[in-house]
Amino acid sequence: MCWLQVRVLSALFFLNLQDCGRKTVRDLFDVLEYVSIEVSPITRAERVKAAESVIFESLTPEQREFVEFVLSRYIESGEEVLDREVLPELLKLKYEAIQDAIAALGGADNITSTFVDFQKYLYSVLSA
Repeated sequence: MCWLQVRVLSALFFLNLQDCGRKTVRDLFDVLEYVSIEVSPITRAERVKAAESVIFESLTPEQREFVEFVLSRYIESGEEVLDREVLPELLKLKYEAIQDAIAALGGADNITSTFVDFQKYLYSVLSA
């Protein structure tokens, strides 16, 4: 069996674990990177740790608190938490009411940009 076949089988195994509902600590991004360019997969916690300084450098204290909350959910549950459709649910979990989130973080546009903007750093720090 060649190295590429082994890598593809590893990726398929990972995907099957996700389909079976098993909790994984790596993202599909890492598995694909591993298969295509031999980059070892990392855990979500390692990814967050590597990107924290870049993510937090331009955030207000309130934004930082919210992003820390989102990142903790990401580490625990996976990349599905980073979907824009999940944002209202995350805001309710963190602030109990959308109005409280708006009061803490600014308007809806500011909240959305905070939620979306930090994610580019999450996946670029170790890939660079």
